[in-house]
Amino acid sequence: MSTADSQVFVSSSVLSDDLHKQLINPDAATAQVILVGRIGVVALSLCALYLAMDTGSSVLGLVSYAWASFSAAFGPVLILILY
Repeated sequence: MSTADSQVFVSSSVLSDDLHKQLINPDAATAQVILVGRIGVVALSLCALYLAMDTGSSVLGLVSYAWASFSAAFGPVLILILY
């Protein structure tokens, strides 16, 4: 559970601080940024719940693609570091 809640927290932080505070409303008050972050947590959690409950979606397939791209990007570099 710690990985899932960390990912939701980081995504919400990016939404509130990086997008809202930097691009949309640079003069936003702290309370408004916190509200955007909380709305982001709820929205991301609902998206995750939908993906988990949808029998047609393949979360395992998405994770497989993520690990495949991760290993394709960093695998050769890690092997070359050994030599």
